[in-house]
Amino acid sequence: MSRLEFIRLAYGALKTNGHEAELIKGLTDRIAAGQNRLRRVLAQVRLQQGQSDAALQLELDYITAGNFDPLNTALRRGRVFDSTLKPQEAVREYESALALLQDKALKGNPLNVPDQAEPDDVDRSRQAHPLQPAKQNVLPQLERLYTALGRTNESLAVARQMMSSTGHSYG
Repeated sequence: MSRLEFIRLAYGALKTNGHEAELIKGLTDRIAAGQNRLRRVLAQVRLQQGQSDAALQLELDYITAGNFDPLNTALRRGRVFDSTLKPQEAVREYESALALLQDKALKGNPLNVPDQAEPDDVDRSRQAHPLQPAKQNVLPQLERLYTALGRTNESLAVARQMMSSTGHSYG
């Protein structure tokens, strides 16, 4: 069971049994006490309550309070904006991440980017990720978002970049 599925089920059970207010208070108290990861839990609860703007803000606050380096911050923010259907903002963050990935000074720095349903018991900050797979993940996201936004020239440029990085060529 994923973290998101567990939160959805637990929230539903607590709400059904009249403990929703206690859950919210407990989470907000623990966040105030410095447990930053609980912002993501509260964000999922807010989504279940239909408060998507509050959920988005909690996810962004989690990233800010996490003090991630610029590359990881841009990748995380891009994912958050992408998942909350804010394509302009997602493009801005993914473009920033791509620029940082292309910066030679970052080579060798570990990435700390979770998968979509990051397990709570995994400390990803200790896991090093090579930069090339990150770039390969950003490019398709940018191509998809450019296409959705009607930015055909940028979409084609990214498609060419993806093809050239895999050894394929046009023509």
